[in-house]
Amino acid sequence: MLIGVHLSTAGGVKKIIEKINDFGINVIQVFVSAPRNFNDSKFDAESAQELAENIRNNTQVKQIFYHAIYLLNLASSNQELIEKSKKSLINALNVCAWMKAQGVIFHIGSSRERTFDQVKDEIADNINLILSNTPKNSTLTIETNAGQGNCIGSKFEEIKYLISKIKAKSRIGVCLDTAHSFASGYEINNPEKLLNDFDKTIGLKYLKVIHLNDSKTEFNSNVDRHENIGQGKIGLENIKNFINQNVLKDIPFILEVPGFNNTGPDKKNVEIVKKLFKL
Repeated sequence: MLIGVHLSTAGGVKKIIEKINDFGINVIQVFVSAPRNFNDSKFDAESAQELAENIRNNTQVKQIFYHAIYLLNLASSNQELIEKSKKSLINALNVCAWMKAQGVIFHIGSSRERTFDQVKDEIADNINLILSNTPKNSTLTIETNAGQGNCIGSKFEEIKYLISKIKAKSRIGVCLDTAHSFASGYEINNPEKLLNDFDKTIGLKYLKVIHLNDSKTEFNSNVDRHENIGQGKIGLENIKNFINQNVLKDIPFILEVPGFNNTGPDKKNVEIVKKLFKL
């Protein structure tokens, strides 16, 4: 099973390696830069490569993902915010290439007062520009969201349209977040239907990673609140059925749960998922 968590890079590579080995994980997700500002990443080519080599040489990690900062918005009518968002993603994709990582996961953002139809081509143009200015061995991964506000990407059809307009399709992926998709009205308790809908609409070939989170909020609530595995509204049995779908056997699962001590993803959540996995 490809199983991992989102880890903080605070404390340096030694602390990261200790956590990876203690948790018994083989996938990680980190931020390239501080998630709540537009400051540039601290990584250059040399430091990024060194970090990746240290992790791969001293752990069982097979895949590394980055999560882009939270402030990004490629659907905004504010051009300054658009430019900052593009610059941030270009920086993240450069680091991704240096570290030979699997992708940069990001939220498209909110169109606020505008509809998806009014902004969809602008978003696609922005993504095409970002990809044309970054290394070919880097992947941009669109995350499904919970449908709050006018956030783009809660519906598979929206992601399908954007991918259809991307020129470098081999460099685009999708991250399905179970808590987000549950909150936006997709039935995690019927995984066969969910994954069939995903395949028919987007295509499973684009599914690169899954954020495996339980949900504090009800089905179709459009509210994004993660919960520990088995403690939320999706529930242990539904999560078990979902992760044991044969089409997901090679897809990495990354936990973004609060942790049982509210300190972030922890070993206990990882162990719960491992016990549920039967493939």
